Amino acid sequence: MRLLLGILLAIAILLEFGAIVDSFTQPSDQEIRDSFVDTWDPSAIVAMAVLVILLAVSVIAIVALVASPGTRTVSVLLLACSVAVGIHWTLNHIELSVRAEAITGIEIGGFYGLF
Repeated sequence: MRLLLGILLAIAILLEFGAIVDSFTQPSDQEIRDSFVDTWDPSAIVAMAVLVILLAVSVIAIVALVASPGTRTVSVLLLACSVAVGIHWTLNHIELSVRAEAITGIEIGGFYGLF
């Protein structure tokens, strides 16, 4: 069980690196103006996929926390990391959505297009 949690923790850390890269590689205003579909849509799809993966990882961490007391530290660390990474990806997506709405005037929808 610890090996699985360690692998999931490594995945969560890699997803955080992806969020950091995404923070610095946002499309320019001109790119958003030129093609909303090529800039905002892929970002929304990736953000939703990452959030679904992190939800699954969080559920596994909670189950491991309850089921196996020997993995408590790793489970709590994995859960905290998953929540932090999910918040970072969500904030990146919200930032891009607000910019895209302001630039294009397109109404994005429920929770910045994630729902």
